[in-house]
Amino acid sequence: MTTVAGVHRSQSNQQQRRVAYDIVPHYKQLRQALFQLGSERHQERKAALQDYSSNVLEILKGGRSDPSLGPPTDAAALHLAYEAGLWQLLDLFLLSEDTQEGFFAEAFAAWLAEHGGLLSSTPGYNTLAADARRLTVSPRIEIDPTYWPIVQRLVLVGQLETAAELLMLHPAYRELQNPGMATQVESIEVVYQLLRVVPRFSRAGSSSSGRLGSMGTLTDDLVQFGRERAEWRKRVDELWAGRERLLAGIKKHDSAAAQGLAGILCLLCAGSDNAANAKKSFEYSSNIATNWVELLTGVLLWKYTTLQPQIHLRQLLATIQAGQKAHERDSDGAFLDFLHELLPASADQEVQSVVSLCTNSPYCSLQFVAHIFDVLRGHPAAERIISRPRPHYGVDQAELYTLNYAETLLGHADTWLMASEYLAWCPVNGAAVMEAVIDQSPFPVQDERMALKALALAQRHGLTAAAAGLCRRLGRAAAQDGRLGAALQWTMRAHDPAVCAELVAPLLAQVQQLLLEQVGLQYCW
Repeated sequence: MTTVAGVHRSQSNQQQRRVAYDIVPHYKQLRQALFQLGSERHQERKAALQDYSSNVLEILKGGRSDPSLGPPTDAAALHLAYEAGLWQLLDLFLLSEDTQEGFFAEAFAAWLAEHGGLLSSTPGYNTLAADARRLTVSPRIEIDPTYWPIVQRLVLVGQLETAAELLMLHPAYRELQNPGMATQVESIEVVYQLLRVVPRFSRAGSSSSGRLGSMGTLTDDLVQFGRERAEWRKRVDELWAGRERLLAGIKKHDSAAAQGLAGILCLLCAGSDNAANAKKSFEYSSNIATNWVELLTGVLLWKYTTLQPQIHLRQLLATIQAGQKAHERDSDGAFLDFLHELLPASADQEVQSVVSLCTNSPYCSLQFVAHIFDVLRGHPAAERIISRPRPHYGVDQAELYTLNYAETLLGHADTWLMASEYLAWCPVNGAAVMEAVIDQSPFPVQDERMALKALALAQRHGLTAAAAGLCRRLGRAAAQDGRLGAALQWTMRAHDPAVCAELVAPLLAQVQQLLLEQVGLQYCW
């Protein structure tokens, strides 16, 4: 932990240094904006926080490889993938307009589509996307035993465009002249059309609709959505009731296809007014989903589409997790356990609980924790909670973790100057720590370019004592190297007349001796 008495320097890895370089201008811009806006201009403050959060998220995702091609190549890249996913999740609950305006279900499904690989038993590897990619190039897709389970999982979690693409790859579409195949196509087309026209409560052009695609009928009108989804559900119930007749033809030629299509119909019955249909749909979804996050996504999309997470999500999570635990497979149990605690705390906007979880989690680095406070500030009461002094430290928790993060920047020659941008916004201990940093000079005293940067840093932040100490130290080093002019210049900058006189004394003695010698010569002449 940071103390005023000294500065502990810990090392950061190359990925973290890249992120630090990219984030610091946005951090500085946000701090200045919040300072200028004050505490009363709530909407403008929130807009500044949203811009900042979006910029940081893009930085955390920068350079990331396609998760459907395999897991990250090293531990540092995987850690950034975790932090990008968690950052976006917290943004979704605390800053996102989508959640506040009722579009949480679509936004959460979009989050899963982008970061689902984090839930995999091979962390960072999006196996659902990888399996879908594999099936698109399979020469005999209909005999692949994973074909229909993959299509059903895609439908469950709202990735309808990919599911529809795989449906269209069924070999029946290539042999329409064959009467048997034509019958199969008719059955597949019924389900395909259900997916093509399903009403979705989403804004066209939003990040969520962009991630999930445009399959379905998008509307942001709640009344219109309710009316259209009710009509669509009636159609689903009718097809489910008549599924034996609907699938009789395809069942003769391809029993797996008949079962697969029936399964999709069953999934779509989640929001049915028929309690028996809805119960069967939940049970079937529990078997299809590989973990409770997938099941939650399906229940949100197909049943509780307009759910307000702050009011209802915790209760729904309890039901979901109880129904899914026995079916969990191919998933990272440790990360799911972390989400099991983080999700309800975030949904209820329990700021302190979120802070505690992140600060004690192996998935969140000090860099993440130091910056996530500005996402948490999206909650109206966050500032009051964040600004509580921490016992035994004398500072609030935001300053405490910012000080600790600044220490990690001090551990590398390329980033120590960036620490000042963070210390400048630490009102209690920032100046004292910065003085200690400058006093310890984490650069060679011969590096005058870096010395001038450090001096400018001290002067910019009003650290006159640190600036004078730095100049005196550089003056002594120059004097030891025999560079009297440089030594005198640095000492004068330190405003130290005694040392200046000490440096000049030998030179004055030499001048005096020369003058005396000249006077003596003149007298002799």
